[in-house]
Amino acid sequence: MAGTAELNGYDTEMKAEHWLGKIKSGEDFVDVIFGSGNGLAVVDDVWFEHASPAEVLGHEVRLIPAEEMLWSKSFIMERERFDGADIAHLIRVAGRTMDWRRLVDRFGRFWAVLLAHVVLFDFIYPADRGRVPDWVRGELLGRAGDGAVDPALVDERVCFGTALSRAQYLPDVEGWGYRDGRLKPFGLLDESDIEHEPSACGRSSVSSPARGALPLASPWPSTATSSGRALTSCSMRAFTTRSTRCGTRLRMSWRRPSWTSFQAHGWASGQPSGTASTTTSSCRVR
Repeated sequence: MAGTAELNGYDTEMKAEHWLGKIKSGEDFVDVIFGSGNGLAVVDDVWFEHASPAEVLGHEVRLIPAEEMLWSKSFIMERERFDGADIAHLIRVAGRTMDWRRLVDRFGRFWAVLLAHVVLFDFIYPADRGRVPDWVRGELLGRAGDGAVDPALVDERVCFGTALSRAQYLPDVEGWGYRDGRLKPFGLLDESDIEHEPSACGRSSVSSPARGALPLASPWPSTATSSGRALTSCSMRAFTTRSTRCGTRLRMSWRRPSWTSFQAHGWASGQPSGTASTTTSSCRVR
């Protein structure tokens, strides 16, 4: 596809090898999406086998199947974007005709994410529970009741929060001792894939802290790192924005060269037992 675009005078760019490319013409561009940022929802032949024919802007095209749309959107739980409403609306419109067996199988060992959205759907639309087959609830709730968790994930202290948000769970994997669930052998990505993952910081709701948010340059040091990687300004901004909205006292601590704790009054403490910090900043956010 890139070669064809270039032959026709367009510029191309591969933003992330595992899911995103761009075709550009001046300031205009088209995203070519062939996977998902977390590496889980790979576009394969099944997407095309079950695609729906339609006409868009005068062109005959094939649209993404409802099942694959729901599957890929289910993992989008960023601070600046949460696709839960899209999923609820999709189930409401297409739930009675969807291939739920294929959908459940698509989620595989991440079935708990689908269960979470089914529970939310039942909360949002108590009169429309029939749009989700009872056997789906029974199977997923049965797995939850049986405690269907791979013991290896417990032993290795894996955090799959990074599969839902690429910014909000950075403290967990950079300072609290959890392993990143996106990375092999737990996920499908390599470290290099994550290093080149487009940052959420470019979005206004994250890159522009709410009124009263603390400036990033002070009082925190710019050299705080963990496992040789810099603590991203994106996660710092997310913290300051959250504290502003809550109107709480913000407390951030670190031990050079690694991030060790993040605490705010009214939040559950994430500081691992037995750790200490050498530098602490505390201030009131209004």
